[in-house]
Amino acid sequence: MKKLFPLVLALFFFSCRDDSVPNFNSNTQTIWNVNNVFATNNFKSIVFTSANTGYIAGNSFPNDSTKLLKTIDGGLNWSRVLMPMGSSTIVSMDWLDDNNGYLLGGFNKIYKTTNGGASFTEQIPNASPLNDIDFVDTEHGYGVGISNTIVRTNNGGIVWDSLSAAVSDSISYYSIKTFSWNDAIACGDSGKIVRIFNSTQTDTATSNTTNGLNAIYFVNALVGYCVGQNATVVRTLDGGATWLRSFLTISNHFNDVVFRNESTGYCVGENGIILKTSNSASTWSGETSHTTDYLRSIIIFGDKGWIAGESGTVLSGIIR
Repeated sequence: MKKLFPLVLALFFFSCRDDSVPNFNSNTQTIWNVNNVFATNNFKSIVFTSANTGYIAGNSFPNDSTKLLKTIDGGLNWSRVLMPMGSSTIVSMDWLDDNNGYLLGGFNKIYKTTNGGASFTEQIPNASPLNDIDFVDTEHGYGVGISNTIVRTNNGGIVWDSLSAAVSDSISYYSIKTFSWNDAIACGDSGKIVRIFNSTQTDTATSNTTNGLNAIYFVNALVGYCVGQNATVVRTLDGGATWLRSFLTISNHFNDVVFRNESTGYCVGENGIILKTSNSASTWSGETSHTTDYLRSIIIFGDKGWIAGESGTVLSGIIR
């Protein structure tokens, strides 16, 4: 794989552009190491539920038996988790702890486990295909997908109810953040961001972009980020009521974003790009990923970060 050298990018909020290049400080760079998980599937999601237990999930091709992997020793070793017959690609997953998890698969099937993947219960929401799910506890969760689809459950996925569309256009939502049973927010096509109040009421927020938004992450109840196509980054400081557009001088598509705290965060995407901010997104600097594969998912647990992507790519590093 081709090694990518660090790049540095200036990013400023309030919709202003500055093409100056700040000095790169190697003391703040995260050193990302390549982990061999003995799989070449295109991974779409990585989750750690404790310092020792983590899961990676993705495409069923080329090896169906390696679409879901699990570690119980902090990522030193990964083992295959057997999925039910007929399951396909895992699009998204949400783990509440080491044992309780929900996996969103192809054909709009959701697989629920209460024993760390030893067995699964299959659920099929009566809705258009979903792209993401997010649970606040083992009973209450939301899902979003194509054709304005927003669904929710209050009984652990036994029944899923549809919410009315908040926009007139038929768009796809790709990511949702659930704060509580009464409060959630999702993002998707054409820069659309939808806010969900009182469980059923939906409203739209202006994102100041028409680019597709692929991922949403909140640092706390007020500060959140969405990232997406053409290096799009938008930020909210008021819980999603208003959003500020940021500009970068690159055009890579971003697929995921995560923050360790209010200051330090990362986004990942196509061509192996990893960007880091140490000042609440005032500026971003590029980091070495050792790959040009599309990076799909990033998570931080404690002082360690994990990234998963295409062709079996798994990276890890100590967050500085």
